[in-house]
This record gives sequence, structure tokens and C-alpha cells, in this order.
Amino acid sequence: MIEISFYREEDRPGLEELYRHWDRDRDFDRTLFRETLDEISRDGGALLVARRDGACVGYAHLARVVHLGLEPYWEVMQLLVSDECRGEGIGSALMGEAERVIRERGGRVVKLSSQLHRSRAHVFYEERGYTLYKLSKFYQKRLD
Repeated sequence: MIEISFYREEDRPGLEELYRHWDRDRDFDRTLFRETLDEISRDGGALLVARRDGACVGYAHLARVVHLGLEPYWEVMQLLVSDECRGEGIGSALMGEAERVIRERGGRVVKLSSQLHRSRAHVFYEERGYTLYKLSKFYQKRLD
């Protein structure tokens, strides 16, 4: 049975393990992970954790976004389900709970992005009523 609730401190090791395997192309920085995990809670975001038998098997990171002149919205910043649990309905359960939390907090619009090569994820979101509304390129510059 899957349980979904807000992040608890005892979830930290399981979340670290899940995240570490998410992007194998990037070195895992445990200090940065912990700092950002703490910051999410302080900034009014939400981190939902899916657990099976107490083990962390997925999570959804939600954040409220405000842009000047636009209707505020909530963004699903990350949705991740462990490789071995994909296809078992955990992502659907996380998205359902995310939408419930967002509604409860007064949100009316949910947005998310998905990398172009993640075609299975695109189908997943479209099956849940999400529609593609624009394509963008993301740029960055390090200010070190």
C-alpha cells in the first residue's frame, strides 16, 4: 500500500537515494541536496513523499510561482518515482495529491515542464489533462 504525505525528517535518507539515481549524469552533492531540501520548506513550497512499507519510492516538489503581470500558479518542479516502481500508479497518486494540496492552498493553475526526450512522461501528463502550451529553450549563466 502506498502512503503519500508531506516530507518528514526521517524521509531524508530515502529521498537522497532516490535523487542520487535520478540524474546519473550529474555528481550528487549531498550538502547542496540538504540545503535545498531545507529551503523548500522555508519558502512555502511543498514536498510530497510516496512511501511503500516506510520506504521512499517517489516524491513531488511543488512551488508557488508569481510573475509580474501574470496570474500566480503552482509548478510541479520535480516528480520522481523510483525505477523499480514505475507503472504501478505511484506517479498518478502523487499528481492527484499534488493537485489536491494546490487547490487547498488556493491554486487554480498548475504548470510543469518535461524534457523533450521523456516521451513516456509526456503521455503520462497528457492522460491527466495537462496540455502543451509552449516550447522554450532554457539558458543559464554561472555568476561565479
